Amino acid sequence: MVRTVRQTLKRLNVKQADLARALSLSQSTVSQKLSGSRRWRKDEIDAVLALLRERQPDLTYEQLFESAEAAA
Repeated sequence: MVRTVRQTLKRLNVKQADLARALSLSQSTVSQKLSGSRRWRKDEIDAVLALLRERQPDLTYEQLFESAEAAA
């Protein structure tokens, strides 16, 4: 999951600071989530998807999260 989120952020040119603001979290906490050392909550996952859909409206939950889990 983390790898796919990071790749999508990079591809859509969304900075970690943008994600931190959207989630109302510190950049440190977002960094920990993106590195896999902290778990994502459901509301955070929804907020990540909403933010990224602003740049790619057809992005699905499965593309962002489940594809990475299936590869693991």
